[in-house]
Amino acid sequence: MDLDSLCQHWDSTLDIDEENFETVAESEKHPRLSLYKNKGRAADQEKRWRQKLSILKSKNERLDHFDHNRFPPNKQENSKHPWASTELKSTIKSWRRHSKVLMLAEWFLFMPPDFEKEYLMKICPKGRHVFIKASKGKTTIYTRNGRLLISSVSRLPGGGLGQSDNQNNFIHNTIGLHSILSGTKH
Repeated sequence: MDLDSLCQHWDSTLDIDEENFETVAESEKHPRLSLYKNKGRAADQEKRWRQKLSILKSKNERLDHFDHNRFPPNKQENSKHPWASTELKSTIKSWRRHSKVLMLAEWFLFMPPDFEKEYLMKICPKGRHVFIKASKGKTTIYTRNGRLLISSVSRLPGGGLGQSDNQNNFIHNTIGLHSILSGTKH
C-alpha cells in the first residue's frame, strides 16, 4: 500500500456521520474522558484561583487597615533623616483621619474563655462617645465618626499653654466629657 491509497482509505473510514453524531459522556466505557482536553476545567480552575486571590487580597487589606488604625495619627517615623526629603506638609487637615483612630472600649475581637474569672466588667454611663486628643498645647474633641466638636485649651498633658510640639500628647476615649474610659500617653 502506498501513501496515497492509505490516505484515501482513512478519509473514507474516518468520515464523521453528521446524523448519528453524539457527544460521548463519561461512563464506565469511557472513564477518563474528562482528563482529555479539559478546557472547561482549566477555566473553572482559573475562576477559583481568581476568587481565592480576591478573598486573600481583601483579607490582607482589612488586616492592614486594622493594623494602621491601632497606632496614633501623629506618630512620626524616627528613621527618616530630617534633610533627606523636601516634602511640603499639607495645611489641609481632614476630619476623617480621626474616625479611623477611635476604637470603642467595649469591643472584643474574641470573647476570652476566662472572662468571668479574670476580667472586671463595669457598666458604662450613657452619653455621647467622643475622642479627646491633647497635643501641641491644644485639646480637641471629636465625635465617633471623626467630626470636630470642640477645640480649646485644657489642663490635660499636652493640651495646656506653654507646651511645645515635642512634649506630651494625650489621647482619651470617653463618654461625653465626664467619664474617661481609657487613655494613652505618647
